[in-house]
Amino acid sequence: ISDRPARRWSPFRLLALLRKLIGGSLDYVGRTLVRHAAQFAVRQPLFVILTSFGLFFASLSLLSGGQVKFVFFPDIEGDYVVGTLEMPEGVSEIETAVRAQAVAAAAMRVAARIADDQALASDDVFQATVIAIGYALAAGDPGGVGTGSTDTATIEAKIMPAEQRSFSAAVFERLWREETADIPGIVQLTFSSSVVPIGADIALQVGSKSDDARVFAVNQIKDALAARQGILSLRDSEATTSQEAVFIPTENAKSLGVTVNDVAREIRSAVFGELVTTLQRNEEEIDVRVRLPESERTDLNDLADYRVRIGSQLVPISSLGSFTLSNAPSTISRVDARRITTILADVDETITTGGAEIRMLQEQILPEIQERYPDVTMELSGEAEEQNEFGPSLAVNFGLALFAIFALLTLALRSYLNPILILSLIHI
Repeated sequence: ISDRPARRWSPFRLLALLRKLIGGSLDYVGRTLVRHAAQFAVRQPLFVILTSFGLFFASLSLLSGGQVKFVFFPDIEGDYVVGTLEMPEGVSEIETAVRAQAVAAAAMRVAARIADDQALASDDVFQATVIAIGYALAAGDPGGVGTGSTDTATIEAKIMPAEQRSFSAAVFERLWREETADIPGIVQLTFSSSVVPIGADIALQVGSKSDDARVFAVNQIKDALAARQGILSLRDSEATTSQEAVFIPTENAKSLGVTVNDVAREIRSAVFGELVTTLQRNEEEIDVRVRLPESERTDLNDLADYRVRIGSQLVPISSLGSFTLSNAPSTISRVDARRITTILADVDETITTGGAEIRMLQEQILPEIQERYPDVTMELSGEAEEQNEFGPSLAVNFGLALFAIFALLTLALRSYLNPILILSLIHI
């Protein structure tokens, strides 16, 4: 390159002026502002340290106050969006398949909407779908489980690869959820677009020794969450129910000294069988039970005609009481002899976070419930429980890392104060 000065109207003159302007600005920042800041930090170390800690605690207050949203386990963008379908217990596989196909058809409609907006072909947005009956994602479990039941199904949608699409899997998930809101006959329908699903964003175990207190607490918490913006797929562990026969004794039964437990024991023997003996066959033991033939134990009328022994007489159950059908939870969970109900919900992370909603419940709703029912407990589960387990260990490791950095700087600078100043400046 020639050292000759550029001609009067040469573009190199403009570049030289621009280079001189930028170089002068950098020199000013480096030689003036940074030097003055470093000299001030050396002259006033206590002020710098206190200011650094003040900024640090101010940043923490933004997190605790909710101005900055924090998600401990952020969703990892994937190429699959999974819908988990739960039907009423006992429905046929055909009925579950019909609802699952309706959910899959909704995914195709969502793909068509996105394709119109993005000027793409629908086949490019939505590439494949898989329906599995008897397979579901367990609450709080990152893996799927085979339930072996005909009332659960998983619908897996394969969308365009992440490096090729301009929309996120979370957008597809949200539109799919909206498209399936009106499908009838479904107990629960949840969605996940993360590669490694941790579980529900909100998972709470509500327990009490009293059923009335537990039901009251569950309703209060669900009502509070339902009124919040950003709450999705609110459900609880007792949403799936099955029919049970409830025996209501009459005055005649009470006069004869017959209790509900007596009738239940007789019915169990008649339906499930009474163990009479055990046979030895090779190296195995085989239980021999006696029960009613199948034709006499498939209907409530059969139970009403069944006769129980009272003293030396056989009395029909119909003369001792009546049967009614009612809904009951399919599973009952207990922790420390206390019956619990698990409340689950997902959140829209553009609006709120699971941690913020749990703090709201702990600070506002739970005290009101415990004022009326003091024995009600609300334990964390799922993602919140994992966060509580990892949080303290992360804090300890962070402290150890800072101490290691401080120790290395202390050895290198042969000073205890200068490493603190350096760490403070790095923080700023």
